[in-house]
Amino acid sequence: MHNLNWPEIAERFKPLYSALIYDTLEEFGYPDQALSPSIKPLERSMKVAGPAFTVRGSNSPKREQKETGLEMIESLWPGCVLVMDTGNDYVAAHWGEITSTAARGQGCVGTVVDGGIRDSGYVIAMGYPAFARYQCPVEAYGRFDIIEWEKQINLAGTTSTRVPIHPGDYVFGDLDGIIIIPAELTLKVLEEAEKRFETETKVREDLKAGGAPLEVFRKYGVF
Repeated sequence: MHNLNWPEIAERFKPLYSALIYDTLEEFGYPDQALSPSIKPLERSMKVAGPAFTVRGSNSPKREQKETGLEMIESLWPGCVLVMDTGNDYVAAHWGEITSTAARGQGCVGTVVDGGIRDSGYVIAMGYPAFARYQCPVEAYGRFDIIEWEKQINLAGTTSTRVPIHPGDYVFGDLDGIIIIPAELTLKVLEEAEKRFETETKVREDLKAGGAPLEVFRKYGVF
């Protein structure tokens, strides 16, 4: 998977939207790939697309593990999206402006954290796509530790309790939510979603021109 042209694939994904990708996955028999709607972009226009770099952490009172988090950031690779399972720790901010800057320096294109984020104004200003459950000023150091990365994690879902995420699964996020595409389906889903996008564009054009909804549906099979 690391050998694929991730920037090119991301550019093809970015005109698309999460609802379209969800519909495509559901048609392929994968209806439970949407993360919890509680995980939202910091800013409405933020969009992210890239293979997952998975991270798992847990709440901890220790103040001696900071280097582990830095080692994790140094392990990021160009084009990846960092996805963090906090182990249901909803006390601290697990991500912020300095970590966003460091991650971007390693080539990471965005972060999804089932937890908190701080320095939100700075993260928005730098244009770094970040999705989180909440915003708060509380520092994670001394409250939360990174345990491991590039292993399977499980984040809260929408149609299922948890969504399993493996390293390399494709992450797509926008204002409506975050979709996880199994790695082996990435190109298949992309190609089908692009076809759907073209069809839906024609549907919109016909409807804007005054086409009868039922007639448009019969013509394209989409509405």
